[in-house]
Amino acid sequence: MILRMPEYCRDFTCIADKCQDNCCCAGWEIDIDSETSEFYKSVSGEFGKRLSKNISYGDEACIIPDKNGKCPFLNDGNLCDIIINLGGDKLCSICDRHPRFFEWYNGFAEGGTGLCCEESARLIISYNGKFLVFDSETQDESADNYDKDLFAFMYYAREKMFTYLYDDSLSFSERICGIIDYADILQVQADKGKFTALEIKSNGKFENCDLKQIFDFLLTLESLNENWHFELIKMKEKLDVISGLKNQFLKGFPEAVKYLKNIMGYFLWRYFLRGVFDEEFLSAVKFSAVSTAVIGYIFAYKWYEKGRLDLESCIEAAKNYSKEIEYSVENVNAFLDAAYDNEAFLSLRIKGLFN
Repeated sequence: MILRMPEYCRDFTCIADKCQDNCCCAGWEIDIDSETSEFYKSVSGEFGKRLSKNISYGDEACIIPDKNGKCPFLNDGNLCDIIINLGGDKLCSICDRHPRFFEWYNGFAEGGTGLCCEESARLIISYNGKFLVFDSETQDESADNYDKDLFAFMYYAREKMFTYLYDDSLSFSERICGIIDYADILQVQADKGKFTALEIKSNGKFENCDLKQIFDFLLTLESLNENWHFELIKMKEKLDVISGLKNQFLKGFPEAVKYLKNIMGYFLWRYFLRGVFDEEFLSAVKFSAVSTAVIGYIFAYKWYEKGRLDLESCIEAAKNYSKEIEYSVENVNAFLDAAYDNEAFLSLRIKGLFN
């Protein structure tokens, strides 16, 4: 089966002990698939005892983080002792795939590497050129049922979105707003069973968005790290100042537009086409745009706070956002629901974030 991934994924490789924020230290409870769980139970000797001590074999087996939220199998050199003692092919599926993600459709699959990983975030954010993909081979897996006509419609629409997003002759605001307007129209069409993809063009309309409402929403979500909530509260107190400095920030740090364009592309690639399974994709576009805007304001806040900004700071900001939002199913679902339930997520107001 063909697996299609963004071009930047060709260059991804885990940097292991060189990682400043190893994924194994994230505080996540790592679920273990049944096949790997049975193998771990069979391991004997001292390492077998260590496995037994640090794995909960309940209805669903999982690795238990230590008191510091760190994986108990990560050694002092930030290397995985399971790999060292048992081999890289003996990792559970979550650890083996992380930070990769996949989605299976009829006849092919799509995937990528997540923004929550430091090295992956570096490749995504700093990517140059048009958004390109490459094909490789993967195992064949079944896909959930979906409407083939809707899929073709969405696939073509997404291609147009990427062409528009990476058209640097347009302002960044015009590109994001055009994509939101396009998604609005297409969702109405799809709901009526009309699968005609029109041209993308921003209608120029927007409403001022109260950023504090967006941050209030973020503060209601599940938090992985209490420092995340603390930072959100600090930023919320400075939103008026940061908003007033937006043009000055973009002039002082022009790379921000490229970084945010790539971040928007990442979210669209990861979430838009999944909407075929429930026949709803507008919420994915809103999620992508709001996430891009929030990460942009975090960039601006860091620039305001330190008087400067560099790629490493942007990687850290995007990575932390992704860890807190994307890697909680509840948080992602809350975002998708808010696209229709929260007035701050009205299309005109999201567009206001970029004007």
